[in-house]
Amino acid sequence: MKKNNKSTFFKRVLVSVVMLLCLSALNAYAGDGKDIVDQVGRFVEYLEGEKFEKRIGGVMIDRLNKDSNPTRNYTRTLYKGNTYVALATSGKGINDIDLIVYRKSGSNWIQLDKDTDNSDVAVVEFECTATGQYKFEIKGYSYETNITEAFFGFILAF
Repeated sequence: MKKNNKSTFFKRVLVSVVMLLCLSALNAYAGDGKDIVDQVGRFVEYLEGEKFEKRIGGVMIDRLNKDSNPTRNYTRTLYKGNTYVALATSGKGINDIDLIVYRKSGSNWIQLDKDTDNSDVAVVEFECTATGQYKFEIKGYSYETNITEAFFGFILAF
């Protein structure tokens, strides 16, 4: 797939602006979040590269607290016919991060796929068979000793 240089440039500028805004927000919190901004940037480049040639649909940086908020859920409308890659990556402090993808069916959420192996990166690739609501559940499964809160990144590409 040949990419338009103008749209590629615009996308890189947009991702850079989002990353800078995230970095500014991270400076207001206690702890170091700069590592996760760098890590998310590397994964964006990897997903856009020749191997995947994906377009980035969303980038998010957030925090998990193992005691009060160990799980984050994000809901997005996805479109039939696209193959999506969802990626969650942990920053310093989270040893194992898990990702579960659900599709809404009526009033129920049906699990499509998950990556719950013992790793600091979780990746789920799936074919969207129906346009509708999809939920991404991200959970910090294990943390370093004496760490209760840490940053993570989430990328959705198609």
